[in-house]
Amino acid sequence: MQSFSCYAAWICWLCKDVVLYCHMANLVEIITKEMELRNYSRRTIDAYSRVYLDIYKSVKKPLRNLTTAEITEYLYKKQQSGLSSQSIALAANALNFLYIQIYQVGDFRRIRHPKKNQQVAGGID
Repeated sequence: MQSFSCYAAWICWLCKDVVLYCHMANLVEIITKEMELRNYSRRTIDAYSRVYLDIYKSVKKPLRNLTTAEITEYLYKKQQSGLSSQSIALAANALNFLYIQIYQVGDFRRIRHPKKNQQVAGGID
């Protein structure tokens, strides 16, 4: 009997994962259409979609249900892994678009961009 309950639990976990994956595929399709209507470039659409899929893989739950702490933790981990400030800013822009334009969360506080990496002024003589 115990092996059956383990099997049933595994099936439930698998089904939940499939449902969440289908939700993500549908979400990416909706966002893509919305961005195309707003004349966003294909590169921006692809970049935002990669952010949404990456954060989903990271937290394993619908993006609509993310807390501010989870979003902050995701961006912090990306920064600590050595991702450039431009890539962090792209992720912040993607999340701002999702919560403000798509989900229309009225009390969502825009994610501020990190400062850009400082470049040494001047060139090689």
